[in-house]
Amino acid sequence: MGMNRTIESVKRRISLMIGRTILKTLSDSGGTQTVQLSALKGETLSDVERLQDYGFTSYPNVDTSEALVLFPNGNRSAGVVVVINNREDRPTGELTEGDSMQYDDTGGRVKLSGGLAAIGNADSGVELLDLFDQLLTKLQGSVDAPGVASTGTLSVIIADLALIQADLAQIKGSL
Repeated sequence: MGMNRTIESVKRRISLMIGRTILKTLSDSGGTQTVQLSALKGETLSDVERLQDYGFTSYPNVDTSEALVLFPNGNRSAGVVVVINNREDRPTGELTEGDSMQYDDTGGRVKLSGGLAAIGNADSGVELLDLFDQLLTKLQGSVDAPGVASTGTLSVIIADLALIQADLAQIKGSL
C-alpha cells in the first residue's frame, strides 16, 4: 500500500509540472517580467516570472494570450513562464521553411527569408523596401531634372541609382 501511495504522489507531481494558462496581467517594471495567470479551474497564479530569450522582449496582449508554465517538482507556487502565444495576432501563411518573423498586434512585421530582411506592415502592404524604392525614384528624378547640367559625376550617380533599384527589385522578388 505504501508503494501505491508513492507512485500516485509521483504521478500527481508529474501531471502538475507543466500547465497551459491564460495571461491576465503583466508587469514590465523589473529585470524579469512577472505575470498573473488563470490556470486550472478557478486557479490564479500571481507574480510568476516570465523568462525571455536574451535580446528579445515583448509585451503580449492580456486575456487573449496563452502561456506555457513549468512548475519545478510540481510545485504550483514556483512556476516559470517559458513561452507566450497569441493565436489572434500570429501571422499565418506568410512563412516558408527556414523563414522567421517578428510581429506585433498592429500588423508590423520584420521577416527574415533567404538571408534577406523585409520590414513592413501587413495591413498597408507597405514595406521598407517599397519606401526605399520610392526614395530612389525621387532622387533619380531630382538628379536628372531638366535644366540640371549633366556632368560625369551626375551620370555616375544616376547609373548607380538605377543599379540599386534593379538590386532592390531582385531582393523584393525573392522575399
